[in-house]
Order: sequence, then C-alpha cells, then structure tokens
Amino acid sequence: GKVEQAVETYRDFAAQNPEHPLAQEALYKAALIEFQDDQFETAYKNFHRFAGDYPLSLYADDARYWGGLAAFQLQDYAAAEAEWAALLQDYPAGDFGRAASYWQAKTLLLMGKEEQGQTLLQQLTDQPFNYYSLRARDLLKDRRLAPNAPLDLSPPGPAEQKEAEVWLAHWLGLSQSANLNNLDKQIQGDPAFIRADALLNLGLRADALDEYESVMNAWRNNPLAMYQLALAFQERGVYRLSILSAAELVKLSPAVNPTDVPKFIRRLVYPVYYQDLILPQADDLELDPALIFALIRQESLFEPQAQSFAGARGLAQIMPATGEDIAKRSFAQNYSLDDLWRPVLNVQFGSWYIKQMLNFLDGNQIAALAAYNAGPGRVQTWIAYPGAEDLDVFAALIPLAEPREYIRRIYLNLAAYREIYGE
Repeated sequence: GKVEQAVETYRDFAAQNPEHPLAQEALYKAALIEFQDDQFETAYKNFHRFAGDYPLSLYADDARYWGGLAAFQLQDYAAAEAEWAALLQDYPAGDFGRAASYWQAKTLLLMGKEEQGQTLLQQLTDQPFNYYSLRARDLLKDRRLAPNAPLDLSPPGPAEQKEAEVWLAHWLGLSQSANLNNLDKQIQGDPAFIRADALLNLGLRADALDEYESVMNAWRNNPLAMYQLALAFQERGVYRLSILSAAELVKLSPAVNPTDVPKFIRRLVYPVYYQDLILPQADDLELDPALIFALIRQESLFEPQAQSFAGARGLAQIMPATGEDIAKRSFAQNYSLDDLWRPVLNVQFGSWYIKQMLNFLDGNQIAALAAYNAGPGRVQTWIAYPGAEDLDVFAALIPLAEPREYIRRIYLNLAAYREIYGE
C-alpha cells in the first residue's frame, strides 16, 4: 500500500539501469500505479512522455490507451482524443485498437463533434462483433440495459432448424436436401465417443466429459462436425460442450455479426437450460430471467459439476464460504457443502446472492455482476471512482483484469439473451 515508495522504486530502477530489459516496464508500471491511485494528472503526463520516448516499446500502445483514460478522467477531452488517435495511427493492429476507437468516438461526442463520433461508432459496428462493437451499437441507439424485459422461451420449431441447416449447407457447398443433423458415422465410431457414452450411462460424468471433449477438440476445425456435436451434446445433457461446439461453428462461419447467424444456432450458443429452476427464482426474487441465464452461462456454461481453481462449485459457481453464508442468511435447512452440486440449490443460492448484490448496489446490474465475481467490498470502492456512474468508465477503471473482462463478457451474454429471446 506504499504507493509513493513503489513509484519511486520503479523510477529509480529505470534511471539507474536504463539499458536493462525491465527498465521500460518499470516506467510504465509507475505511471499505471499513479493512474490506479487516482493521480490522473501525473499519470497522464507520464504515460504521454513514455509513449513519446519509447514508441517501439511493448508498452507504448498501453501507455497511449491509459494516458487517454487519464486525460478523460481530467475532462481534458482534447488530450484524451489525441492520445487515442495517436494509438490508432501508430499501432493499428494492437490489442487496444477497438477500445481506443470506441473511446475516441465517445470523446468526440462529448466534445460536440457529433458527425465524427457517430461515424467512428458506425465503423465499429461494421467490424467483427465484440464488446466494443456492441457498446458502439448501444451508444448509437442510446440503449441501456433495461431490467425485467419479457422473454419468449418457447422451444425452436422444425422450420427454425431447417433454416439453420440451409444456411450451413449454403456456405459449406452441400446439397440443400442433405440431412445435416445426424452425427457423422466417423464420430459415432470414434472409440473416445463410444467410451464417453458408456461412462455417461454409468454415471461417471466427469470421465465422460473428458472423453467427449477430446472428440470435440479432434473435430473442432470441421464446421459440420461442430454443428452435429452441438446437437449430440445437447441431447446428452452435456451443455457446456454443446455451447462450445456451437460457438466454434460460428467462429468458423462467414458470419461477421450475430444477426448473420440463424436464430437456431444462436440459441445453441446462448441456451436457456434449467428453465424449471431459473424461472421460479426469477419470479420469486423479481429478477430478470435473462440476467440469471447470462450469469450461469458465464459462470459454468450450464455444467452442474463445474469447479473452478479457486473451489467455486456448480452452475452458479458458489464458493464454499459464500455457500455457508447464504445458507445462514437465507435460512436453508440441513445445508451441507455437497449441496452446492445440486442444481436446484445452486441456482437458488446464485439467484439469491445476485439479488443481494443488486439491492446493495441500488439496482446497478453491471456493478452487481462485478460484485458477484469480485466481492461487494471491492465493487463499493470501484463504484465510488470519479465518473463511475458511466458504465464505460466503471468497467475501464476496475484495477483487476479478471472482473474487468468478466463484465465485458457478461454484457455480451446479457445483450445476446435479450436479443435472441426478447419478445
């Protein structure tokens, strides 16, 4: 917690060892610490100087990006826009390209340069779909995440599946009359697939999943196999691998945006499994069902036996200590740790906990989801940052990479569920 000493140590190291391979990283990290300590004016100057002094550094585009955010926090929009423009000009293929485009557009709008800002936003929406292209679309339409939107959860009909298979056959160059949904005989005869089916029938799910995953990995460059495996895994209740197979199919397809993909396949990527458990919880707790579906998809991809490295369990990835606390506070009877493997209780606990986070954070969905991932104490600190009432500022200023990425992914999930199933 000794921020000044940390910064000084980094800068002393760089000054005393200017040719050392870590010298540039030390200077960059010193500025980043200043940024995270809300020393935005100092951070901006040091990021700007770094990018100018070390244009070939691995951290030069990072410095431009964070320098722009520091200037943005100072409301020096001209300086912020200049940093992001320089980043895009000097490092067009860098990791921060789309983020810089989005922030540049947002800043231009704040500067009153509507036409330029909207042009940049439109360009982003025309690029392959990701978090920033979705944010650009939502900013263009002034859309916000409205809670409790009605959903149509009726199952897809034969016509919807036929449309998907016609689309698939078209870009694969197959006959329109071909039967595409029957699993390829080579896959059916794969010893790993045969073992997996046997293991699943014996109740040895974890072992079966390993075998199924090896089959998926062996065929992952084959779009037709990914489609067929997505259906086969879905039929067997192996939902995580069904989702991953369908998502791989979309990646292999010529689709640029989600709307280019037939709804039947998008439903496979963003399914609504465990409706019988999720919908009653949403009703009882007055939660948006899309929020719970998006949360569980992010946490476990609907795999009831999912377990994280940290020990989180089940569909909603409840940590053991959190489960104990929820059990006490929600008056769960005869609770034991192994109950977290039970979907009915795991969904109940996850729904109850996200409801508590929403109450704690005044209904702010994105902050509540961040709290679900990183804990309410941290998020209470982050939401107090200057400008954090703006979703983009809140997400950008989170100092930890995992919850920052978590928010972006679950924002995509939530938007997908509302778009696919919205009435």
